[in-house]
Amino acid sequence: MSEINKRIALLRDFMVKKKLQAFIIPSTDAHMSEYIPAHWESRKWISGFTGSAGTAVVTLDKAGLWTDSRYFLQAERELSGSEFVLFKDRLPGTISIIDWLKSELGDGDRVGVDGNVYPAREALKLQSALEPEHIKLVADNDPFDEIWRDRPSLPKAIISLYPAELAGESAGRKIGRVLAEAAKAESDSVWI
Repeated sequence: MSEINKRIALLRDFMVKKKLQAFIIPSTDAHMSEYIPAHWESRKWISGFTGSAGTAVVTLDKAGLWTDSRYFLQAERELSGSEFVLFKDRLPGTISIIDWLKSELGDGDRVGVDGNVYPAREALKLQSALEPEHIKLVADNDPFDEIWRDRPSLPKAIISLYPAELAGESAGRKIGRVLAEAAKAESDSVWI
């Protein structure tokens, strides 16, 4: 069994324990960053696909990876020898993740996502698409804390201010401008 297929088996064991019939693994971190720390590279770890964009979906008996045309050749090469099937996202005739889940799952089944990294907008869209099929979305699982034994730790870099000479203005002045606008709008808080 390939290393990737062993990882899929570990995820499936977790899924059985949590009563999940599918699990979706996006290419995101808890901050929806474009470039993510190694700790959050769960899709890369589970699939072996190293491209920066893609979503893996594992059911109890199938595994698929959706990515765009920038990565078709790379994905075919990197998924070779594993259970993962490549779905060429956004091409005519390629089934969407939602439609694939609907075709693979049934009444009462449960789809897991890590709510820390799965975008809220996508979760709402997924939930509303699956509800008519009586498929439930469960967003409270991070299986990779349990199954990825040598998972890199979270970054511990110290946060520092970007120098004013490079930013063009100090952080204090920028904050002051935001607060002034909030005061003009008679706001008592600001979402950033």
